[in-house]
Amino acid sequence: MLVAMLRTTAGGLQALLPVTPEPVTLSQANHLSRIHALLGSGSLRDKTPIRILIYGGEVIKIPWSDRLMQALQKRHPNCTLITTNLAVTGYQGSELLKLANADIYPFYPDLVLLHAYGGGEPYRRLIREIRERTTADVLVLTDHPHVHPLVSLDEEISPAILEQRAAERPFPEQYWGPWLNYCLLPRFADEADACLATIRDGWKRHIRTHQLAISNLVSDNYVMPNEQGQHLMIELLLPYFRPVSGMTREDPWNSARVTTYSGEDELNWKRGKVRIEFTGNRVEVITDAASDEPVSVLLDGKPPSEHPSLYGVTRCSLIPGSDWPALLNSQSAMPLQEEEWTASLNNVHSNRTYFTFKLAGSKTGPDGEGRSDREFRSRSGRVLIAPDDWEIMRFAAQNRRPVPESLEVRWKTVFRGRDEYKPTVSSTPGEFITTVLATGLPNQPHVLELTTPSGRPSPIRAIRCYRPPLIPPSVSGKKRIPK
Repeated sequence: MLVAMLRTTAGGLQALLPVTPEPVTLSQANHLSRIHALLGSGSLRDKTPIRILIYGGEVIKIPWSDRLMQALQKRHPNCTLITTNLAVTGYQGSELLKLANADIYPFYPDLVLLHAYGGGEPYRRLIREIRERTTADVLVLTDHPHVHPLVSLDEEISPAILEQRAAERPFPEQYWGPWLNYCLLPRFADEADACLATIRDGWKRHIRTHQLAISNLVSDNYVMPNEQGQHLMIELLLPYFRPVSGMTREDPWNSARVTTYSGEDELNWKRGKVRIEFTGNRVEVITDAASDEPVSVLLDGKPPSEHPSLYGVTRCSLIPGSDWPALLNSQSAMPLQEEEWTASLNNVHSNRTYFTFKLAGSKTGPDGEGRSDREFRSRSGRVLIAPDDWEIMRFAAQNRRPVPESLEVRWKTVFRGRDEYKPTVSSTPGEFITTVLATGLPNQPHVLELTTPSGRPSPIRAIRCYRPPLIPPSVSGKKRIPK
């Protein structure tokens, strides 16, 4: 029977082989305490919404990650998984760290499923910043083995020995992959209290169990998982979403990361005003009843629109024929406003080292001209672009594909808050409506004030505030918030 199962066709093995994953350790499972609490909450009538972001490079972009979410949704019918896959082919930590400003922090996920090649300081910073700027649990995947002369199932896995090899000059190339997966990634995950999914170990164990070769699990490019490999990825990750005996129990709505204010004692309306003191960077209001009366919003004595941190950029338009954004990030030296931006590129040739562009905002108007190989500051100060934020030339060189000589790159600056709020009700009986009043605040103490013009209470069921678990050392000198 085994011989028959191992017969290969052009598409790989004929039948999906059984997978026996190793149990998830308690220490790793505890890094996913909130996602486990969310998955265990809700009911068929009142389903818990859970935001999940799939992020990284090409390996996590392909269909297995979406099928994993489908299997997870089937297991947890009392939840509604709001899943988005924003992975980009070929991207590593340096690109993802910049793109995260448009992708991760506005979405404010409950879980980030993360994999990218390369490792290095930008990837470490990305993992940590997710924990500094959101309340998400993070599940970091190690690399699976791929077909390469320097990749062996019998590779060195001792962290102590690998660290010794890493100190050698030159660093022996055959130890780079093992050092990344058994030293760097565990260190990065541990520093950020993230969970590490040991995919590499699972692949090696599966290959030995079924007497396979790595080539049986990857496609013709020797790297990307084929159908067998994708099936293996799913089966290795599903145990991370099963409860582990002895896990830390966490209330998903009232913990060190999330606080919910509800009831007359906590939402104490006086003369049409309620005041909440909270620490965090995001605040939502939850309703299950409608009202025609608007509620005005103040944060620290000002409307949210007067807080510069609540403005940000969207991901910009893509390079034609690819999933690469033309521009990784746009920063600013002056307060932003909601508007659309267009950079009109000219003289774009793969055999040149730069192109020129003109910038215009839908409200700001013409805002300067620049070159892609120089620092750019728009006349208004609302757009700052570093030369290595442009992806046009890198794409043309790396993919050996021409790009149009002229190109329009578009993005938006958006306001992520509300100065005024009107309670609404869902068309689905029993379903709550959640509205974000502000996201992107500094993670520090704030005062929220809601006021009705009539002086009567507004039919608000709850106010929910989010406090990321890590604080940047440069801000406080502390690694974690107090429990």
